[in-house]
Amino acid sequence: GSDGFGSVAMRATTVGDAVTLTGTKTQVIDGHSADTVLVLALPPGESTQPELYLVDSSATGLTRSRVDTLDITRPMATLTFDAVPATPLSDVTGGSPVQRVLDVAKTLLAAEMVGGIDGAMNMSVVYAKMRHQFNRPIGSFQAVKHRCAEMAIELDTARAVTLYAAHLAAEDSVGLAEAAP
Repeated sequence: GSDGFGSVAMRATTVGDAVTLTGTKTQVIDGHSADTVLVLALPPGESTQPELYLVDSSATGLTRSRVDTLDITRPMATLTFDAVPATPLSDVTGGSPVQRVLDVAKTLLAAEMVGGIDGAMNMSVVYAKMRHQFNRPIGSFQAVKHRCAEMAIELDTARAVTLYAAHLAAEDSVGLAEAAP
């Protein structure tokens, strides 16, 4: 899938040796409470390849606003940067790990979704056994059985792909870029 690189609008700027970021990032997971923020932005100059920057959340010029969401377990924030000092992650790691970080993040989110789907499927099966219609559990009807079976097949497929991507991430394999969900 697309990683949205074409939509990265924030560009880092330099003043002397200092790197700063100006702009807004929306839907930042835990952005209101994180001590350090990892920001995807275009580097200074003309490059169109985004890089990652580390920003201390207490830095001058950074405003964090919590955003209400439907999922209370996934708090989000809008971060507004006004010439906020930033450290290019390539300075810390010796290279640009953008794609790897995004692939690992996609794998972790996929694992979370597989867990959620597993819970939803289990609740559906329990409901199909409990709910009665025409003096029978609805799970005894062929159409309901087929839907539950299709759900189980889709879940097993998603679980297998996610486990494979997690294995590649753990092994630091170059194949992760192709396998990441």
